[in-house]
Order: sequence, then C-alpha cells, then structure tokens
Amino acid sequence: MEILVQAIELLLVGGAVGFLLKTFRRQDVVEESFLCGVLLSVAGCLVPDALVFFPVLWWSFTVLWSDGLRVYLASLCAILLVAFYAVVVWLVVPDSGVVLFVSERMTGAFHRVPIYRMGDVPLYVWLSVAVSAVVGFWALIAHLTHYTRANARIQTYLIVSVPFFVLSLLSTLFPSLAGVSLLSVFIGLSLFLAVLYVYAYGFPRIRISGRRKQTSRRKWKGRKNPYK
Repeated sequence: MEILVQAIELLLVGGAVGFLLKTFRRQDVVEESFLCGVLLSVAGCLVPDALVFFPVLWWSFTVLWSDGLRVYLASLCAILLVAFYAVVVWLVVPDSGVVLFVSERMTGAFHRVPIYRMGDVPLYVWLSVAVSAVVGFWALIAHLTHYTRANARIQTYLIVSVPFFVLSLLSTLFPSLAGVSLLSVFIGLSLFLAVLYVYAYGFPRIRISGRRKQTSRRKWKGRKNPYK
C-alpha cells in the first residue's frame, strides 16, 4: 500500500514540477499555476510534507520570471478548491476509508523521528536513500562545476530544483512516526538532476591515463630515428 502511495506522490509532485518549469519566462501561466496548486494540494493529502513545497512554488515563479498577481492567486484558488472538496467529503462521509486515511496522515505529520531510530525500516528504503543521495549530490556538484558554462534555462532549472531536493531529503531523513516521507520524490529529483546534467553537458568522460601512454609509445615506435 505504501509503495502505491509513494508512486502516486511521485507522479503528483513530478507533474507539479513539470508544469512549474514550463513557466520559464512566460507571463500567461495562470493555468499552469492552478494545476501546480491542485497537484501539490492533492499530494499533501497523501504525504503532508508536500505542503511545504508551496512557499518554494511561489518563490520559483519569481526565479523563473513568470510571477504576477494572477499567477499567485491561481495557486491560492487551487488550494481553496481542494480544501473545499475535502471538507465536503469529510462532512458527507466522515467514516469513509479515504477520510480516515487522510486524517491519520495529517495527525502523524507533526511528530518526526530520525530514520536511523526507526527499527523497522526495510532494506530497500536504506538502499534507495543511499543511492539517491550519492546520485543527487554528485549531480549537484557536477552542475556547480559547469554552472558558468550553462545557459540561463539550465541555471534557472537548477536553482529551482535545489529547494525541492533539500526539502524532500529532510523529509526522508526525518519521517513521521508512521514512516511517511517524500522518499519517492527525493529519488525522482535525484534522477532529474542527473538527467539534467547529461542533457546539458553530455555523459561524463572517463579518462584512462594508461591508454594515453600506450598510444604515445606506439606512435614513437613507428617513427624513424633521425640519429641513426
């Protein structure tokens, strides 16, 4: 069940980030702002930690040069719309499984515990966190080493992605008592940073010094010695 929730969470947050990046240097992004608000609000019902992405969303509109009063109001209207439907469902069917599921998630969201103190963490979670952290931080360091060479779009995408990456990492390292976190989002963002690097600069080159020396010796053997 939790794996399915994490997959849906990744699709919702990933869709919101995708719509957000489409607003780069655009002023007619009211629809994208509204969709981002709806997706993040629904994602917050599954994993409440996703609600902390809203300040990052509003800040990102400024970084992407797509801010405006209507843009911010559209995201606020999306939050109110999802909240309105949530209240209606809670009033009509208060004992339904969906209402109980969301209520349980919201109640345990304010009690945090470090992941290393949770004794029942599956092995695949530890492996996912470790691999994603290595890939994500490698991609960040690689981006920073080439930051001055990148165009404005790649630089902006990197700046916008970093807060999402850091917040999802903190959520993964300090999940709720029920083990709810943004693990799938952290994995997705790590892969996104790596793919963004490959898209901007290509695959990293691996230089083997031994082959260079061997090649230079072969070339020297083929030449005639002028001193003979």
